[in-house]
Amino acid sequence: MNFEDLIRLVADDANIPRNAARAAIDSLCRVINNLVVGDTHVRLPGLGTFCRTHTAEHPGRNPRTGEPITIAASSRLAFRPVKGNRKNKD
Repeated sequence: MNFEDLIRLVADDANIPRNAARAAIDSLCRVINNLVVGDTHVRLPGLGTFCRTHTAEHPGRNPRTGEPITIAASSRLAFRPVKGNRKNKD
């Protein structure tokens, strides 16, 4: 499924125009991103939690040369789905 498929499904399910569904999904993504960048966890009941994870500086290797390098500390967006909440298990 791609972004356009998601917009179509949301628009059809909510019985709203596709441009309204696109605006709502874009807004939701922006709000979640801004909150997570500020180190706020976003919990959506029945779906999961968006949070920011941090990795410390650590040693690594250049895959081309095998030379040891130091990988800088970083952070990224993570999503943890709700466990065991699927209605239609395959």
